[in-house]
Amino acid sequence: MNAGLVRFSRQTLIGGVSTGLFYLRGLFVMPLLTRCFGPGDFGVWVQVFVGVELLAGLAGLGLNFALLRFVPAHEDRAQSTADLWSVLLLCAVVSLGVMGVGSLAETWLAETFLGGPDQVPLIQVALLLIPVSCSLTLVFSYLRAMRVAATCAWLVGCETFGWLLVALGLLISKGDLISMALGLLVVRCIILGVAVGHVLWGGQVRRPSLAVLGPYCRYGLPLLPLGLLNWIINASDRYFLAYFCEPEIVGIYAVSYGIGSVTGLAYAPVFFVLLPATATAWSAGKHGEVAEYLRFAQKYPFLLAVPCVLLLTGYAEEAIELLSTSSFSAPPLLIGCVAGAIVVMNIGAIAQTVLNLDCRSGRILGISLGSAAFNIATNALAIPRYGATGAAITTLMTYTLWAAATHVLSRSVLPFPWQWRLMLKALLSAAPLAVCLLFPSDTIVPRLLLVAAGCAAYLGLLFAVGTFESREWRLAMAVIRPNKPQG
Repeated sequence: MNAGLVRFSRQTLIGGVSTGLFYLRGLFVMPLLTRCFGPGDFGVWVQVFVGVELLAGLAGLGLNFALLRFVPAHEDRAQSTADLWSVLLLCAVVSLGVMGVGSLAETWLAETFLGGPDQVPLIQVALLLIPVSCSLTLVFSYLRAMRVAATCAWLVGCETFGWLLVALGLLISKGDLISMALGLLVVRCIILGVAVGHVLWGGQVRRPSLAVLGPYCRYGLPLLPLGLLNWIINASDRYFLAYFCEPEIVGIYAVSYGIGSVTGLAYAPVFFVLLPATATAWSAGKHGEVAEYLRFAQKYPFLLAVPCVLLLTGYAEEAIELLSTSSFSAPPLLIGCVAGAIVVMNIGAIAQTVLNLDCRSGRILGISLGSAAFNIATNALAIPRYGATGAAITTLMTYTLWAAATHVLSRSVLPFPWQWRLMLKALLSAAPLAVCLLFPSDTIVPRLLLVAAGCAAYLGLLFAVGTFESREWRLAMAVIRPNKPQG
């Protein structure tokens, strides 16, 4: 059994804990925040949080991608840490500039998107989050590049627990939006301090060097607009909704989007380790091993994502009431479109890994630019007429376009067989589950029995059509029994 693939699989399992907590923390705090703020203020909070993430990404100059690409190729750990300090120093300076610009535009932002000038203090606190969030992203990228999955999982778990404590405290004390922003700032400062301490403890201290920033910036800066373009594709619909509709619609859409995004959990563990692992193999010229990792990344997450999309769509109303209140109710089509869009996006991201490995930043940027332009134009047409449902359909269309273009351009770099036949088998095998979800039931036991029957039929059909290979069982045994010598 390939030792590299065994290690990749183990780290994927460990990384699943970290990325699972990262994806789910929004759902964990959602029931608390929606009950504390209501649709209107929750919609304002979503816009502020998304804006902070955007600006922090811009301040990062795309260097988090560069860390994931270049650090795994270093044999000298001291050189790796020197690269991190250099990147952090540069991004700290840029973050201060971004904060300054944000301070000048705070009144306009509050009046245009947040309902009025009384939200200016919230923006002022949120600006403080930019350098902290940017630095935390860079340190986490470094730890991922060093493939210390357990440490990342522990740190993300602590951050998630901190979010929960802050949200619970707000619910009990009936706090406001500024208190939430301050609480998040404190949590992230603590996690950043612990993460930096771990880096210092585990490696030699070397001074930052301006010389290392050259290759990092040449790789990262072409991807700098990528953060803005990804924000346009992922989150600009909230601002279109805020402009054309009421703030309550933004809150309702955000809840449905968060529920639909659960399908990303199927892919998140793979992406935690995919780029560092493939970068190491690519640098060694092992393109066959890279292709094996990419096949692995396609197969198992998709098999898990298919029933997840069906269940989220079939029980959309129940999921919304469980995680928030009935005032956030939305049509199942909205959640179904978002869930499907997240799956398509992740399939395209697997292909984008190939472009990252070959440093094809220009291609990545071009694809994202075209997709963002399509997203803006379609949102501007769909949202005034169809509201939140139009935004969800636009998201699905945009990600389909993005994934198709990425797939086509990646094949010229590393042609490997995409498993379309496997995906078709999975979709056909899920038909009994889809039928089971069509039967209405007002009690919990019949529903659970229907879901169990549908999932059992799905799994049984996957086995019947030969979805799993014998070598995959050997890989599973090798991962479970790490002390067993590998052949």
